[in-house]
Amino acid sequence: MPFDVRLLKVAEGQHALAAQDAMAAVLDAGPGARLSHLSAGSRWGLSCSLRPFHVVTLSSSRRRTALAHTHKVRSLPDHWTTRLDGIPIVAPEFLALQIYAVCREERAETLVERLWSLRALSGGSIAAFLAQLGERGRNGTAGLRRYFDARGINYVPAASTWRCERSRYSDRPASRCVAR
Repeated sequence: MPFDVRLLKVAEGQHALAAQDAMAAVLDAGPGARLSHLSAGSRWGLSCSLRPFHVVTLSSSRRRTALAHTHKVRSLPDHWTTRLDGIPIVAPEFLALQIYAVCREERAETLVERLWSLRALSGGSIAAFLAQLGERGRNGTAGLRRYFDARGINYVPAASTWRCERSRYSDRPASRCVAR
């Protein structure tokens, strides 16, 4: 459960309140709504803001909400959605696409790399996602495809987004660690 690490940074009551607010935003958007974009990234353990809330709904939905920014899509297959801590949310593969749609390429690469290092997605799952939904002209498709093509299906990311420089003569990390 990738979100557990973040519990150490905030009081338990604040975490519960944020989760309740996220659930309220999803429920207020109507049936089939899912937490999405960087709000979903925050729930999956990425370093992005939970608020303002973003939810995705089908384009056939007419419901409006004051609790979240609503994004409408033509289709949202159930197997690209899930529940995380009880909150309906987009799957990490769909999130990766959304990240590439709303972030600069460098930031998107960092966030998707983190999702992969958390083992929330894999080469196979990205390939399956792109095969099913990557041909529909969705925003972010080209960026996610470039990211995936540069790594391939068998890519294994570092366990962390931090890389410690090692001395040539020792196994121990040097005192300097840099973000990748």
